Amino acid sequence: MPDATSENRAQVYWWLSSLIASELDDAQLAHLFSDEMDLFISALGEEPELETVCEQFRQAVTALKQRQDFRLELAADYAHLFLGTAKNGALPYPSVYASDKRLLMQEPHHQMLKLLNENDFARAEGFKEPADHLAIILDLMGNLALKENVIAYQQSVLQSLLLNWLPEWQQDVYQHDAFGFYAAVAALVTRFCEADLTCLQTPEGN
Repeated sequence: MPDATSENRAQVYWWLSSLIASELDDAQLAHLFSDEMDLFISALGEEPELETVCEQFRQAVTALKQRQDFRLELAADYAHLFLGTAKNGALPYPSVYASDKRLLMQEPHHQMLKLLNENDFARAEGFKEPADHLAIILDLMGNLALKENVIAYQQSVLQSLLLNWLPEWQQDVYQHDAFGFYAAVAALVTRFCEADLTCLQTPEGN
């Protein structure tokens, strides 16, 4: 049975996945602005490695509330960053960063198809993105966090499908995100994955 730490890790991965999977709807935005979310971010920020990025995220959420039509404007930010072109945005696929020509459906995509099959992992119904979309990888990591005796497997996924491209992706989001909400999300995703790998590599994690 998963312990509390594993369950907490899974919840963070699933939440981060939901921030990247699509434009945020009214229910997600209401939750983002809630006291419950503020407590969640505060608890996450108690980890020294995450303190700075959690504070940046909190500030980004506060700024988001001040936008006149925040849902429409945030949806436009999402489309520009993640649904546009690799030249003018920050497409959330490791294939793009593994290819000199920034192409989709490269080796990371094939690797993810294999991992999804190995873990009998079904993508959310209606989510038609390529298998190596960041939201799918984070979702898979949440599921793996709940499995016992797969620490080395989790480390492998972090190293081969996340941390080898997330820092560059984070820089692209920062460069192209004029408002900054998704830049804060990208920083949080990257730093959490880095911190999680460090945790898994400690004697206690093994």
